Amino acid sequence: MNRLELAIKWAVDAHADQVDKAGIPYILHPLRVMERVRVKSGGNPPYDLLIAAVLHDVVEDTPITLDYIRENFGTRVAEIVDCLTRRRDPDETYAEFIARCGQDPAAALVKDCDLDDNLDRIEQLPPKEQDIAKRYNKAKIALRGKF
Repeated sequence: MNRLELAIKWAVDAHADQVDKAGIPYILHPLRVMERVRVKSGGNPPYDLLIAAVLHDVVEDTPITLDYIRENFGTRVAEIVDCLTRRRDPDETYAEFIARCGQDPAAALVKDCDLDDNLDRIEQLPPKEQDIAKRYNKAKIALRGKF
């Protein structure tokens, strides 16, 4: 099993039994983000970028740690995932988080693809939660030209 296949397996296992706000298996989101990264980067990006894309939510949403990612996938993947992980202590504002993502071109690309996927599925959210699209669009503007 190569590193990318292992990362996909990790993501599947880590997000098992999780569903998104529309009730869809959550694992489909990181898989779609990974595919968007592949397409946006010209079809043949470095494995580290695809691995980071498929693992982009594991530190926030599962027991997997950055150290564990670093040990198994290397420093670069851990750096990208770290940029994509919102800080909870102390609380980081969303604008600060997006600015931090924009400091690393690889993280900016993954986050842009993450936002695209979220925006494509916005209508599946309850109506009262659909106003988050404004925040996502503002984030996409902040990331423009960063990757």
